[in-house]
Amino acid sequence: MAGKKNNNSKPKGDSKSGGDGDKGAKLKGGQKIEVRHILCKKHARKEEALAEIQRLTRGDPKEGGAASEPEPTGKIDPKTKAKAPTHAIFVHVAKQFSEDKANQGGSLGQQTKGSLHPEFEKVAYSLQPTENGIVHIGEAKTDWGYHLIVVDKRL
Repeated sequence: MAGKKNNNSKPKGDSKSGGDGDKGAKLKGGQKIEVRHILCKKHARKEEALAEIQRLTRGDPKEGGAASEPEPTGKIDPKTKAKAPTHAIFVHVAKQFSEDKANQGGSLGQQTKGSLHPEFEKVAYSLQPTENGIVHIGEAKTDWGYHLIVVDKRL
């Protein structure tokens, strides 16, 4: 094990290690995520955004005529064999519905555990990250409103 500078006998993945003066040490896996959300101040607006995600996932046409540009559609999830929402759908809906950072598709960028609102963080860290373009959506209510949350990846 050439180049190893840590003489600590604990295994690298031991969840009980840390807190012993290693303030400059790297965070363990799962302690940092790339996350995006759709923030709606009113519950009804959040429900509209969720309905739009579901419509796009099914591939249903837009009510009242054709869309001016092609809309993203759902993708078959190889695990469940059902149509699932995609990253493109979530970004598309975030640009339409989110009342925060909408021009970025709801991206909050990289976030470290402990840096988010506790209710938001609880949901975000429980979600599976985006895989093969398929997203897993969670919901949370905070002081800012109602959130639809997607984890792009764990870092």
